[in-house]
Amino acid sequence: SRGGLSNATPPPLVNTSRRLPKMKEQKLIHEGLITESLPNSMLWIHLDNKDLVIGY
Repeated sequence: SRGGLSNATPPPLVNTSRRLPKMKEQKLIHEGLITESLPNSMLWIHLDNKDLVIGY
């Protein structure tokens, strides 16, 4: 075997979801201009800070 890794045991799987605190959803409010209405009721929006986002 090369380097002795052929019989190596992988580390056990650890569920970290119970140990990490849940983060709250952050809400942002920006002004912008709707530039396109999409067929699925989504909108392309150009924000005042020059970002392009999709919204509903």
